[in-house]
Amino acid sequence: MNKLTATRFVIYAHVRSGSSMLLSSLRQHPAVTTYGEALHPNTIEEQLPGYTAGQDPVPFIEEHLFKLKNPSHRAVGFKFFPEHADVSPCMYPVWSWLKRHPST
Repeated sequence: MNKLTATRFVIYAHVRSGSSMLLSSLRQHPAVTTYGEALHPNTIEEQLPGYTAGQDPVPFIEEHLFKLKNPSHRAVGFKFFPEHADVSPCMYPVWSWLKRHPST
């Protein structure tokens, strides 16, 4: 199974809402690839190879965050806090991307 046929998901949550517990539970599943707060303004450059500050993060979401770590996995996703997109104008395209992908 490749990244095109895997179920893609975004854990859209606010701080202190239980999202870390949910992410931890999903990480325990043998068929799920998860990434944490990869779009956090302070760590995005470490999380997304090739990303530099100020770039549109959407291509990196598609190329990196929805890439399966294991070809046998059936789902892949990451955690997203709206506060992270609101802090940095370069993150604004994430909102449009989410609107275009309502089933993600």
